[in-house]
Amino acid sequence: MMLETAFDSGLIKAYRRDGVILLRGLVPAEAVEMLRRMADLVQEVPLPLRATNGEALPDSYLWLVFSEIEEALLSLPLARVAAALMGSRSARLFYDQVFVKPSGHSMPTPWHQDASHWCLKGEQICSIWLALDEIGPMDGGLRYLVGSHLSGIIFRPQSRDGLPWPETEGETAPDFESPEFRASEVSFILRPGDVVVHHARTVHASFSNSMGTHARRAYVTRWLGDDVVYQPRGFTMPMPLDVKLTTGSSLEHTLFPKLHVDVGSDGCSSSH
Repeated sequence: MMLETAFDSGLIKAYRRDGVILLRGLVPAEAVEMLRRMADLVQEVPLPLRATNGEALPDSYLWLVFSEIEEALLSLPLARVAAALMGSRSARLFYDQVFVKPSGHSMPTPWHQDASHWCLKGEQICSIWLALDEIGPMDGGLRYLVGSHLSGIIFRPQSRDGLPWPETEGETAPDFESPEFRASEVSFILRPGDVVVHHARTVHASFSNSMGTHARRAYVTRWLGDDVVYQPRGFTMPMPLDVKLTTGSSLEHTLFPKLHVDVGSDGCSSSH
């Protein structure tokens, strides 16, 4: 797709209203193929990174390990799209990640919000989910509850059996499989290079890949805008570096590079 389309005011309004939007063909085939190779490599040889608490990080912070991915993040329009949709002058990379659902035996991912896993506070937080394969309901495709971000509620993370994760915070999640919520469900059929952008509070899930004929691979980047600050709460995702942040401070650290900055009111911008 042409990058200008990503900044269309109608798409921006739709993202802010629905909390999720599909952008077709945003990433070129060469970058998709490189990211496929990296996703496969990480499955064969998990990343050597560990969090400060000793927990393994086998499929996150790829840009710290692979120079090809770091270069792609500098050249692809992901940061610019994130900033535009969030309504932010800047876009800071929180982290990147690969998701792989093998064909034939993978489980569905239960309903959840990204925000409940992160030590962040702010409205300008989004994920860009890049399809590396043909993905639909039979191949581990995504499911979203349109407008679910608007309540402002952060729900406590749950396991597949419906029990809340220990030491986490948030409201008890309702039954998102009930007709009340399913009425707002949308899913997408994706082609390689398509991206889905969703707000950090948007409730989402994915189907299993038990009937699929190929692995479902995706590369996901998490983005922070100008209003995001550090907000510790309960157990949240660990980080690979001992980042010293204080409550209410911005995430100024080399682990979270600012990859796009709007440098003026004339519409000029800088991605670096």
